[in-house]
Amino acid sequence: MVKSQQADCRLFRGPVNKVLCLIIPALLSAQELAVFSTAMELQDKSSAESNEGKNETGVQGISFAQTGELSIQENQSPLAPLLISIKDEPSFAISTSYLFWAAREDGLKVAGANYFYVGADKSVNPPRIAQATQGTDFYPSWNTGSGFKVGVTGKTFHDDWNLSSEYTWISNGNSQSSDAWPGNYGVGPTGATGISVWETDPNSVSDILRSASATWRVFYNEISLEIGKVFYVGKQFTINPLIGLLGQWNWQLFNVECIDNFATDFTVDSKCKNWGIGPMLGLNLGFWIGSYVSLFLNAYTSLDWSYTNYENRINFVTFGTTATWSKGSFDFVSSLIDLSLGVSFEKTVRDFFYRLKFAWEQKLISCQNHMVQVNEGNFAYGALSFQGLTATVQAGF
Repeated sequence: MVKSQQADCRLFRGPVNKVLCLIIPALLSAQELAVFSTAMELQDKSSAESNEGKNETGVQGISFAQTGELSIQENQSPLAPLLISIKDEPSFAISTSYLFWAAREDGLKVAGANYFYVGADKSVNPPRIAQATQGTDFYPSWNTGSGFKVGVTGKTFHDDWNLSSEYTWISNGNSQSSDAWPGNYGVGPTGATGISVWETDPNSVSDILRSASATWRVFYNEISLEIGKVFYVGKQFTINPLIGLLGQWNWQLFNVECIDNFATDFTVDSKCKNWGIGPMLGLNLGFWIGSYVSLFLNAYTSLDWSYTNYENRINFVTFGTTATWSKGSFDFVSSLIDLSLGVSFEKTVRDFFYRLKFAWEQKLISCQNHMVQVNEGNFAYGALSFQGLTATVQAGF
């Protein structure tokens, strides 16, 4: 019985393929192994004829049909011994996706109710400050926005590798305002409520705000070029490693307006533009739960050489003066990681391929916030992140 489960390893060229020859019997039944060996003999014969200029009938291939049976098919591109095609991938396909994502970024804290002045005694040195109670931090609200992806995929003439390119665009705007006098941000110096902008100076009455508002907006673009190939392990599990090049760029606007205890109106206007490009690695996993349905987990990451250009201004509107105005640019290194988990439905009708995918996707890009740190409790160079639903339609032949 064991002997019948052994494949003729002489059909496999190269040391790697000979090792794979020892693994294949564990994945296939005796009947499937017999068909597999027959297919390899035909492929080996076809390759020999091709080398002699006598191959006129095309190359034999093997695949699992939708019923799960192993069969030999003609006129397919030559496949490596382990690459058993469960479903025929399209030779050319286009895709489009709708994105319903929320955008967030570290380092956008506007104010915090951390300092309280009731019972303060400034006649002693250092001044005695009353015991604070728990306060509240003030951020722009995190809202969802819409975006899209468009992509194209085609098989290459080199061993059926897939060459793909995809472009992503999304815009997201978030704003928040608070009338903090009165409000729910703690107790101020006269018993009224207020929020503190500059946390490093709890002795200054000017830290207390009457109101604050903040608006943050981001425009994000990403384009990738990748090559990969689907490896089928058994009949239900697929592995698709990817390598390629990824570029991403975004620009952001951050505007804050505050009115302090002395009715002084001041604004913070910041903007930055970031670019990045670098190598990417990816891995797509699929698990088939039926003839047309599969679960998938896709992941890719890149390490980018990046560049930023920023400008920050703080204006005292009440006095018509600009307190701070700075701009600059520099190079840095950023990283990107993207994960998506979902379900896929696909079917081939008269040689036309259709696929519908729904996924929850998360993306994180490091070191993207180069705008002014309005509140000193912020973390500099915060990460930009997206998360939400992705719906994809793909068609090909």
